[in-house]
Amino acid sequence: MPHFAHVSLILAPDRSKLSKRHGATSVGQFREMGYLPRAMVNYLALLGWGDGTENEWMNGQHLRSLPSEELNQIIGERWKDAGIVTESQGVFIQDAVLLLKDGIDLIPDSQKALSSLLSYPLYETLASTEGKPILEDGVSEIAKSLLAAYDSGELSGALAEGQPGWKNWVKNFGKLLKRKGKSLFMPLRVLLTGKLHGPDIGATTVLLYKAGTSGSVVPQAGFVTFDERFKILREVQWESFSTNVPLSAGAKQREAAITSGIFFVFAPLVWNQRVLPSLCGIPFLYLPSSTGQGRADRETTSNFSNGATMTCLISYCHLLVGVVSDRTMVHEIRDFCWDGIPSRGASWLREAPIGVKWQRVILVPACGGLVVSFLNAFRATLEVSTQGNWTSSVKSVLGPVLKTLAACVTLGTGNSLGPEGPSVRNWYISCQGRWRSAR
Repeated sequence: MPHFAHVSLILAPDRSKLSKRHGATSVGQFREMGYLPRAMVNYLALLGWGDGTENEWMNGQHLRSLPSEELNQIIGERWKDAGIVTESQGVFIQDAVLLLKDGIDLIPDSQKALSSLLSYPLYETLASTEGKPILEDGVSEIAKSLLAAYDSGELSGALAEGQPGWKNWVKNFGKLLKRKGKSLFMPLRVLLTGKLHGPDIGATTVLLYKAGTSGSVVPQAGFVTFDERFKILREVQWESFSTNVPLSAGAKQREAAITSGIFFVFAPLVWNQRVLPSLCGIPFLYLPSSTGQGRADRETTSNFSNGATMTCLISYCHLLVGVVSDRTMVHEIRDFCWDGIPSRGASWLREAPIGVKWQRVILVPACGGLVVSFLNAFRATLEVSTQGNWTSSVKSVLGPVLKTLAACVTLGTGNSLGPEGPSVRNWYISCQGRWRSAR
């Protein structure tokens, strides 16, 4: 039996043997950089076979595994030394550490995390490219309702009760605005925190309210209190952010619907078409040739044009109903399949039981895929069926419907609302192609 073991050579970034000439770092420097002693021991144990790319991640694992009292003391002292908080311990420190610890790998990260939490870069967020979808989603109207809730004391009273008060308030607020899920919480996050991303919005809002009422934060630490946030919010000129903003998915759908409606109304009058597909169930509409002469031909043309206009107006109404129903269907499928799933990403996957993971992460999208496969197979069967007037009529009606249902199921079961439902423009382009073929 051997009495020793040989480990691989430790290499520098240039793949040569590691030496002091490559730059040595003392133990004290590692401590100042925020590494824990136990993490350093872990590194040494891995020396020779670790890839050297997960040192911060490993330190974060050790950091989060510390007892709550020890972790609160380490981070609380760091915050106090940085001049952010007045005391290194207390209820605010406990709540802040609990909220931010998942995003902290090194102790200095905690200082940046808390400073970011206390700031309120509302204007920068609204002016950014990522903030444009929030502007397009009617955030100004939500801001008016939020200001009214704050002025009446309703929001402050709810936050004083902590998380239960916040949950009850936001539930009623969503009912008032007829919003839920992402369409409710994303605008609220921007309006209350000034940022697009961050920890749980409820816990963050409650913590910010406590920070302003408990006096735990140093006034010069860059903390924007609730009163100051709502003062800034009240002075926002929403029109200045709406200039040259691209249309949102919902706005694009409305634009496509209007364009399609206008196209359907005027196309028979401008072009000499023979066939006009109709959403209202009328399979064919024949228009007379424009080369006809005499009063009888003009009267016939007028009658057909009036009929075409009425048919297209009915189709346009059906189109508007379809846009609303498609969007509603996607949200209903999503809410039914993914109800109760927290938007915590990987942290939820680590904590959830395997049974819940199987049901939510694998089973729901898999079932959605089976339904979509069935719908596509049915549509393919229609495409290869015998040609004829009746068959063509069925295809013209069922084809877009089956595609729409498949898209709704895909978005809903995949927990991806995407552009708020299938795009009408795809249907519009499809109709254009059918009309060209009919010509």
